Amino acid sequence: MVVGHPSKLVIPGGAEFTSTEAGLVIEHSGDIHLVGPLSRPVARVIAGGDIELSGDLEVGEVLSRGGEIRVSGRLTSRSVIAQAGDVLVSGDSRITELTAPAGAARVSGKVELGRVQA
Repeated sequence: MVVGHPSKLVIPGGAEFTSTEAGLVIEHSGDIHLVGPLSRPVARVIAGGDIELSGDLEVGEVLSRGGEIRVSGRLTSRSVIAQAGDVLVSGDSRITELTAPAGAARVSGKVELGRVQA
């Protein structure tokens, strides 16, 4: 990024955005990378590939159908599920349920977890 210029937002074809009472739902068949802080909470993030969450974020549900989930920074979430890969969490996060049925859950830093299935 060039100093003094805003970053570029690229939204690929096929990405879906839905507004709900709980917040924004973001769905994409490929990878998703969210960088916080955002101005409002995100209700759900659903990806066919990898999901990377960095910075300070509040995301109700995180679901990767075909990749891994990487969290760095501060995440508050009810549910983090990687159906086909690992979940890697570092930083200061609060996650009520973390699930990686086909992979491993690796956690470092100050992370509060509820139920873990890996």
